[in-house]
Amino acid sequence: MIDPHVHLRDWDQCDEETVEHGLRCAALAGFDEVFDMPNTSPPIVDETALERRLELADHVLKKVHDSTGVSMNYRLYIGLVADPLQIENACRLYLKYRDHVAGLKMFASQSTGNMGIVTEPMQRMVYDVLAKKGYQGLLAVHCEKQELFADEAPHSLARPSFSETASVLDQLKFSYDAGFSGILHVCHISTKGALELVRKAKNDRRKVTCGATGHHSLFNLDHKPYLKMNPPLRQEEDRQAVMEALKDGTVDWVESDHAPHSLSRIRSGASGIPGFANSLRLFGCLKTQVSYQRLLSLFQMRICEVEGISKGREQFDRIYNSDMEELAARLDCEYPLLKD
Repeated sequence: MIDPHVHLRDWDQCDEETVEHGLRCAALAGFDEVFDMPNTSPPIVDETALERRLELADHVLKKVHDSTGVSMNYRLYIGLVADPLQIENACRLYLKYRDHVAGLKMFASQSTGNMGIVTEPMQRMVYDVLAKKGYQGLLAVHCEKQELFADEAPHSLARPSFSETASVLDQLKFSYDAGFSGILHVCHISTKGALELVRKAKNDRRKVTCGATGHHSLFNLDHKPYLKMNPPLRQEEDRQAVMEALKDGTVDWVESDHAPHSLSRIRSGASGIPGFANSLRLFGCLKTQVSYQRLLSLFQMRICEVEGISKGREQFDRIYNSDMEELAARLDCEYPLLKD
């Protein structure tokens, strides 16, 4: 299986997660490939950081294999910032390191790492530069419109559902206006409105994909307050819409958005939770409601199609026949804060 959206921290955040521990937990969950996000500290936005990250991953892959018996593969995203020259260089690096780079990542609002490109002119500029450079790959976007955030105490109300829908509408418009010829990917989609926009764009034959998480499809904002992430948990209507979109083919793949934090960071307001266990719980839930082929598409084949990856089914079949809740419980033990 492939998890195309993880935050393995490390470096200045090694007290929250490390590449080695994250890959070991991914292997335990049945994933043999992950795509790591660039909002690390320092961020992965240039060749120096990219090479340093790949060297780190290469160093730990053998150790993970020795401890788990799983041969893991590691890819990452290059982050974009509001600088045309940096974006042009990211396009060059994508081609140079194509076997190791899954795509480019834009944060349309501030989230962990403060890499947000939050204004409409700057977002338009991103698409203009990518179109000019002829970028054909995946552009993964964290879609929330920051100007629509509110000063509400509850996290889910401070980053309301309509901020995501509005941002998805922006990205569809800006990418179309610029003549962007790559694939626009909406990360961790969480609202009914955003799903309707993606569904329409697909019907219009736009090159658009979206991913959904275990937490946005299994939980709503009535659950315990420590389930805090960006975008936040939504109303039950949105949760049901995400689950239905997983079944009907609107959602292209499952992504964990695995993003653990230390206790001190959680207390200071950090957003993000460990995600592998919830991906397995979602797998178990969907197993009773969709076909084997649909599950295979959500957890492996659709990502392979988009990224040009070839994979067998042995690892998938092993997980398919496993006890999901037992596996998820073992993963919970790897993140002690979940016990609270």
